[in-house]
Amino acid sequence: MSSWLTKRHLGIFLVVSMTTLFAAACASGDSGAQGAKGPQGDNGPAGAAGTTGPQGASGLPGPGGPVGAAGSQGATGPTGDSATAVAPSVIIIPSAVETGGGTFTLRGAGFTPGDTIAVEILENGTRAAPPRVSIGASQTVNINGAFENAWSSRASSTPGFYTVFATDSAGREASVTLTIVAPKT
Repeated sequence: MSSWLTKRHLGIFLVVSMTTLFAAACASGDSGAQGAKGPQGDNGPAGAAGTTGPQGASGLPGPGGPVGAAGSQGATGPTGDSATAVAPSVIIIPSAVETGGGTFTLRGAGFTPGDTIAVEILENGTRAAPPRVSIGASQTVNINGAFENAWSSRASSTPGFYTVFATDSAGREASVTLTIVAPKT
């Protein structure tokens, strides 16, 4: 043997070779069973916030709530007028007439049948009967509680708004507005 290969070197060489052969033989064998799961590691740092997504569709409406308890009955109200009692009312046709004899018809309802009606117009702060168109026209209420009469405006009436009143002998009264306008030229 040469001087560089000594027994000692030869021993080391044999040990290394054998270890290598043994390691190679072990590596070619069956793999062993999986080991037990290790403990969970620490949480990592939080990530950056993501972008806002689109709004979702509206949900379906919820069910209706339960019906509430019925309220208590209120007090009984006062007894009303009989079904045949009607408040008196009047209308004027047409509602606007010219000064100096413009004619209008006054119609009333809801008055006492057979009663006589007094018709007055409020003019210059005073109530006075307007001129009648026909002296023979009746101011008597018919069996249905209605009447109809024709009247005219005075020549001295100034254009403006006037109140016409119809009153029966029991003091039941109704009123309506009459518009008097200047004559058309």
